[in-house]
Parts: sequence; structure tokens; C-alpha cells
Amino acid sequence: FEEACAMPVIFVTVEEALGDLAGLKKGEKVLIHAAAGGVGLVAIQYARWIGAEVYATAGAEEKHDFLRKLGVKRITSTRDGAKFEEDMKRFLKEDGIEGIDVVLNSLSHDDYIPR
Repeated sequence: FEEACAMPVIFVTVEEALGDLAGLKKGEKVLIHAAAGGVGLVAIQYARWIGAEVYATAGAEEKHDFLRKLGVKRITSTRDGAKFEEDMKRFLKEDGIEGIDVVLNSLSHDDYIPR
């Protein structure tokens, strides 16, 4: 019951962040941190609905596999800053783009990817 009560909050959070604040548009690139979590999974659905391209981070390899099964192609580490930087540079180069348009960060603290 408690988990079900929290679901509307997650959807409203994503709509406010990606829709109202960021104004995510079709064709834009969005980086979703903690993409295998509640906010992240809804953000993936929202981005696809809009027609944006998803780049994602997740911690454990099992979460990377889960995201791949959902069709997310660009996934990197939430916990290893060097790997994150290396992967993102490679993704951007392979995709022929200079950067990401929108970043959604629902990580709970700064111990993940250092600033």
C-alpha cells in the first residue's frame, strides 16, 4: 500500500522536472542518473514518449542488464567517476554530438559521481 501511494509522486516529479522545468523535446538527449530506480524508470518512459534519446547511469551490472532489456543503449556507471567520464566521451563521439541537452539527477548523495 505504501509503495502504491508513492507512485503518483514519482510521475509528478518526472513531469515537473523533464516537462515543466527542462522542457524536454523530441530529438533531445537526456542523461538520467540512477535510471534503474523509481524516478529513473519513469523518466525513461517519459523521454521515450516525448521522443528523446536516453543516456543512463546505474550502479550494479545487474541494473545495467535490466536497462538494456528495456532498450536503453547508452548506459554507464553511477559509482565510478572515471568510467562515467570515459563512457560519456565515447558515447558523444560515437553519436556525433557535442553534449547532452538535459540531465536528471535523482542520486541520493554526492558519494556517487564526484563533481
